[in-house]
Amino acid sequence: MTASDGAVDEVIGICFHGVGVPGPDLEPEAAEYFVSRDLFLTVLDAVAEHPAVDLTFDDGYVSDVAIALPALAERGLTARFFPLAGRLGSPG
Repeated sequence: MTASDGAVDEVIGICFHGVGVPGPDLEPEAAEYFVSRDLFLTVLDAVAEHPAVDLTFDDGYVSDVAIALPALAERGLTARFFPLAGRLGSPG
């Protein structure tokens, strides 16, 4: 929420793990943590005007670059990404 002086006094965190359809190279259990592209875009549109929302992405799936980054840029939004170092360079 934004205080009367414009400062943010409460932050709402939204963490994504993957967007769209998981690729065939990913472990099957990863699919349950993916959200559809349409739902993801709906969430971004809903939070675009709320400075108290902190967007993060865990695991470093290719969808972060292929889907999330362009959608964030189109809306002037930023996010923090937390890729798994041990999986850098792996498919998916």
